[in-house]
Amino acid sequence: MRFNPKVECDQIRQNLGSISFEEQRVLVTGGAGFLGSWMCDTLIDSGAFVTCIDNFASGMERNISHLMNSDRFRFINHDIIRRLISSFIWQAVHRRLSSSTILFRS
Repeated sequence: MRFNPKVECDQIRQNLGSISFEEQRVLVTGGAGFLGSWMCDTLIDSGAFVTCIDNFASGMERNISHLMNSDRFRFINHDIIRRLISSFIWQAVHRRLSSSTILFRS
C-alpha cells in the first residue's frame, strides 16, 4: 500500500475525536525534520497556527519551504538548547528525532 498523506491526516483527525487544534497556537520544535514537518502540515491542515523552531542540524529547509508563505506558519531559525522566551506560545509539541548522539554531548 502506498503512503497517502491526505488519508493519514484524515485518519489522525478522526482518531483525535473531539480534540481540536483549530485556531490554537502550537510550537513544533525540530519542525524542519521528517516527522516535524509532517506535524506542521497536519496541524496547519487542522486549522492551527504553527510556529516551527529548527536550526537545521538534522532537518532540511526543503521540508518546510511549501509552508513559508502560509499565514498560519511562522519559522524561527534557532537552537532549542539556547533559551527562547515568547508570550505567543500556548502549546508546545516537541518532536526532536535524531540518530546522532553528537547533538547531546556536553
